[in-house]
Order: sequence, then structure tokens, then C-alpha cells
Amino acid sequence: MKRDHTGALSLTAPEEWVMDPAAVAMLDATLARQHAVLPLGFDSRQHQLHLAVTRPQDSLTREALRAGINDNCGVCWHTATDAVVSEGLQRCYGQSHWSTRVQLTDEDTHIVRLVDNVLYQAVAAGASDVHISPQADDVRVRIRCDGKLEPLVTLDAQWADSIAIRLKVMATLDVAESRRPQDGRFQRLICARPVDMRVSSFPFMYGENIVVRLHDGERQSGELASLGLDANTLQDVQALLQSPPGLTVVCGPTGSGKTTTLYAMLNALDDGSRSLMTLEDPVEHPLAGVVQASVDPSCAIDFASGARALLRQDPDVLMIGEIRDHASCRVAVRAALSGVRVFGTVHAADCCLAIERLLELGATPSELAAMLSGVVAQRLVRRRHEAGRLALFEVLLCTAAVRTAILEELTPEQIAAIGFTDRGRLSQQALQAEQSGMLDEQEVRRVFGVRPDDLIDPQLTRRRKDAHFSRHKATG
Repeated sequence: MKRDHTGALSLTAPEEWVMDPAAVAMLDATLARQHAVLPLGFDSRQHQLHLAVTRPQDSLTREALRAGINDNCGVCWHTATDAVVSEGLQRCYGQSHWSTRVQLTDEDTHIVRLVDNVLYQAVAAGASDVHISPQADDVRVRIRCDGKLEPLVTLDAQWADSIAIRLKVMATLDVAESRRPQDGRFQRLICARPVDMRVSSFPFMYGENIVVRLHDGERQSGELASLGLDANTLQDVQALLQSPPGLTVVCGPTGSGKTTTLYAMLNALDDGSRSLMTLEDPVEHPLAGVVQASVDPSCAIDFASGARALLRQDPDVLMIGEIRDHASCRVAVRAALSGVRVFGTVHAADCCLAIERLLELGATPSELAAMLSGVVAQRLVRRRHEAGRLALFEVLLCTAAVRTAILEELTPEQIAAIGFTDRGRLSQQALQAEQSGMLDEQEVRRVFGVRPDDLIDPQLTRRRKDAHFSRHKATG
């Protein structure tokens, strides 16, 4: 699918979109067939119905269609080929539309409709992932919303292989191969907006476990301001971007939003005067104006060798998706020391532990002190009384005092005492959010593993554990 200069979509293949039951219910079937108008989707945020036609419609036709819309909403017009509209109308109005309890009678037709239904419901619910897990007697379909897996539907075990094959076809994977992991991607128009989907298959005891990562690009603006940073943290991140070229690291556990933050940073730097390149595993989402590449073990391209090759492409900015071993760390360090602005991620709990991790991976204290611009650590936590998640950030800027502390090989706790004298840590933000009622104690425990007040004083946690052990020993 493509967009023209007005932003309107143009669909050329029937498989480019997923049927939207809400949009179908809003447009009278007789009028849809009479005027060959396909309901592409309903955007609940804008309260707009998106319709596709094969050619521009005259005002009388538009008025007739407007009268047949069962809602007082706005209308956005797009174009589609005859084949898209014809097949789409059959899918929408040829028979009653499906639900998660659809009766599967014709495998080819209904598996397509079932998979589309699952993807539609996941996107409509704002899910980040879809998990399709075959069991001995059934197939569990779950979606991850706000960090938590929730059940969507349970299907008969006989459909496990068919569902896996359908998703592998959509992601252009090898449908004949079911004994090794595979990864692929595809894009579909769902709820009137393009959604990128990354498919991962892995063979398990009862079949292939499929996970689909959903990336709704239109939900994520790519702007720093959209990340939920408070004013002070936003100012610190902007200071990182305005600092001399060096290494900037984003850390946090899997699923904490590190890649989204890196993309927003790259977007802020993309003013047309710089060459921006990324090496990812895999490319999460296309970025306009950025040269993006994926690691490919089959071609002997890992983060280290790929980054070395990209450095010969004369980048001003290089993003290394993950600094995970000695080789990739050495490439990132050398690139930053040579004057390239380097971004990367490491798996570490906070900013100071990220510095320790870089030292473990082979960076020397003198190298880090010379080229480290700063570190961003983040978490995503579920809000207490409303939908959605709250992003917590801490930013460690490499001031002269912090560089001296790194050179002197001080401990992470000592570096934190120097670097966070006037900045909030993740622990302080979590406690403040809990005290204000935005988070409950259970959520803080889930994310950080401790009580809210223990976050501020880790020594208190150790004293409590020692006291508990002493009582247990005395009464044991």
C-alpha cells in the first residue's frame, strides 16, 4: 500500500488489509455493493470511517453513501483496484462476519478470516504482541496489553498447523520448514492505519509457537515529546543529543521501550544534514531518512561485523541495536572515539550498572571517560486507575565529575551518588508515582521486585533481609 501527496492510501492487492467489523457494520451493504465502495476501517480516535473506491466519486454518489452510513462520523476516501474492492466486498458482505467463536467449516477460507480476526482484535485492543501457543488439546491465543498477557480465544488443536502456515505465508517464511526457528515480517491495514508485524516461529512439543510483534507506527509519533518524559528528563535527553559525538546507551529489560526511545532520538537528529544508519536485529520499523540494516547470521553479518562495514559507509550517526559481547562493544567504542555519534542498548537495570556492563564487555575506564556521552535507563509500568502504561526514565549525563569517577573505577553506587545529585532516579520516580496514586504497590513490586520505600534505600532492604534471617535462625 502507498500514500499519495494528500495522504490518501492506495491499495493494489487484496491481502493488504484486514477486515474491520466495526467499519463493515457502519456502511449499508446494498449501497456498498451498488457503488463498489469498500469499508477499509474505522478510526475510533478520530471518529472517522475510511472508505476505498476504484475511482473518484461524484458528489451525488458521496451524498448517497453518506446517507447510508450508520453513524455520524467523518469520512476519509482512499483508492483501491477493482480486485481489492471486489474481493473485499465478498469478504465483508458475502456472509456474516466472523468472531473469535467462528465455526470453521472450510479450512482455507476460514483460517484466513480467523487469523485476520485475531490480528484485528489485537490491534483494536492496543496490544503489542500476539502469542499463539499450541497445547496438547487446544491452541491458546493471547495478546499482550500494557505489558500483561491476556487470553483472547482458545481454539481446537487441529487448527494449530493451519494457523502457523497462514502466518508464515503472510510473513513470506518457508511453510515447509517446521523444525527450526524462523523470523519474518509483513504489513497490513488494520483499523484504518498501516500496522507492521514481525513474526517469530519456534518449534515446541506440540507444534510451532508463533509470536507476532505489532508495531502501530501511527500510534507512535516518533517525537521525543511523545515518550512521556517530564520536563527535566526531556531537557537531559536533549542535552545528550546536543553534546559532542560519543556513545549514548539506553538500558532496561526486554519490552521496556528502548528501541522506541532510540528511534525518537534518531528522529530528533534527522535534519537532513547528517547520514544516519542503524544495525538492528531485526529492523523494528522503517524510519524515513535513515539507512537501516538487519543482522543476518546466514551472511555472517552480526553486530560487530555489520557495524564495522557500516563505518565504511561514512555515517555521522550509527545505531547499534544491541551491544551484547566484546566484539560489538569494541566496535562501538572505536566508532565513538573516531568522532561518530553512536547509540546502542545494553541489558542493565539502571544507568550506573550499564557503565559496569560496558566495562565487563571490554571498554576500558579511560575509553568510557573519554567518549561516553550519557546513559538513559527506562521502565514501562501499568497505571493504577486508567488504561495504558507510564514510562519511567533516569538520565545520567557524563559530567566532568562522572568522568573522573569512571576513571577512578568507583562502584556503581558511588557513581550514582555523584551523577544523580540533582536528578531523579528510577526508584524515586516509582515511589513518587506510587505515593501520588498513579501506581499501586503490587505493580512496583512486579517491575522492581521490592517494596516502594526500599527503592530509595537499598540498605534498608538488606537490613530487613538480615533481620528476617536472624529471626528465622533463632526460632529454627
